[in-house]
Order: sequence, then C-alpha cells, then structure tokens
Amino acid sequence: MCYSRDMDRHKNQATTVRLEPQDRQAIETIKELYGCPSDVAAIRLALRIVARQEVLPTPAPNKERDSHLAP
Repeated sequence: MCYSRDMDRHKNQATTVRLEPQDRQAIETIKELYGCPSDVAAIRLALRIVARQEVLPTPAPNKERDSHLAP
C-alpha cells in the first residue's frame, strides 16, 4: 500500500483567523527572513518557534513583552 504525505492534508482542520494589518506585515517579514513560501508556512513556523520557546526555561520578565498582561 502506498501512502503519501498528501493523504495527511485531508486530516487537517481548516481554521479561520482574523488578522490585523500589523499581523499581515509580521507574516510578510517572517516570509522574507525565513524564506517561507506561503502565509500558512510562515504562521506554522512562528507557532512552532514560540511553542519550542515555551518548553525552554522561562526567560526573565520583560516589561515591554508582558505589558499586555498587566491589569
């Protein structure tokens, strides 16, 4: 039995994400910096990079990064 990677694509669920202009610019930047061929590839890369960082030890607090968490 032959099994191709294309068969996995049918298992993926579609997800809709509403993006703001700065999000679209971030995607373009990721595409340029990392050579991602599509928006989806850039988003997946960004998600995986962030997820990988969460597994590593927590970095020191960053007031600028964590400002959106303040009450």
